Amino acid sequence: MGNPDIDLHLFRDFVLNPTEKAALGAAILGLGRWGIEDVKKPEKKAERRAALGRVQASLLENPELEPFRGLFEHTITHDDSQLTGLVRGIDKRQKKLLILIELFFAAPYPETKHSPGDTLRKKYIAWLGGEMALQPKDYKELLSAYKGTLNVHMARRTKIGIGIAAGLAVGAMGGWLVAPALGGALGAGAGLGGAAAVSHGLALLGGGALAAGGAGMAGGIALVTAMGAVGGGLIGLGGTALLTESGAAQVKVDTMKLQMVLAKIVIGDQQDMAKAQEFARRQELELQTLRANLVTLKQNAAENKEKIKNLESIIKTLERAVKWTHKQAN
Repeated sequence: MGNPDIDLHLFRDFVLNPTEKAALGAAILGLGRWGIEDVKKPEKKAERRAALGRVQASLLENPELEPFRGLFEHTITHDDSQLTGLVRGIDKRQKKLLILIELFFAAPYPETKHSPGDTLRKKYIAWLGGEMALQPKDYKELLSAYKGTLNVHMARRTKIGIGIAAGLAVGAMGGWLVAPALGGALGAGAGLGGAAAVSHGLALLGGGALAAGGAGMAGGIALVTAMGAVGGGLIGLGGTALLTESGAAQVKVDTMKLQMVLAKIVIGDQQDMAKAQEFARRQELELQTLRANLVTLKQNAAENKEKIKNLESIIKTLERAVKWTHKQAN
């Protein structure tokens, strides 16, 4: 879609530069390494190590991250000393928070059922926040925002724990939440496997945060505000087209990321209600188009059964998001 009235200034503060991208990538590898060290069974360690290796390889598909090859290798095999040195050099508070928000959803073991434990993930995020010189209350507020987004977007019976949303996406995609490259087949039912499935999952669910050729936009913003067309060849589809073709799980996860961004950064730290309402307005514009697309699909309901189901779920997710944002920003 790509509306002509897009205010690029609204989104600029959510773009990660190469160093910040590298910090996010290394942090995911560090979380994965902690998760490997946390299990005792050799076969589980081996599965996790192999999956994390695919993450490392995927990160290096982005030419911008090639200079950080040594950082990734050290973090995945040794310790977090180089990562801590890097994050201490990040001076913008908002970028630090964006990296931590991504970690709430990161699944470092693609194409497996493994995930870092709830307690370990909490410990890792709190530790990294401390290394970034953030305050303990920042972590507590992020955790509260995460629980809040689960209450809005997940079933009431769902246990509220860190990584729940990452599990949702992995189950739907066989992928994870950070992108090494954009393009390829779209949709949860793509039927891909191996490296193709990893890249597919990363491209959709990362929203471009670590994407080769992407805009580096973190926090789910590229997908769920239909910013996919910004910057020319970011995705090659209009934003609404990407939403329509994406699986409902991807949209839900990125919507939850965006809600955390709004709760902690835009409404919480900045107290910028006008900016929050502008995000809601962007989503409302996309909802108009998505509803029209749904009407078109229903004209041939028999052939479009799965697409209709998927799109109806996406629409409900965005409707909940818009309602929440208006309530918080008024």
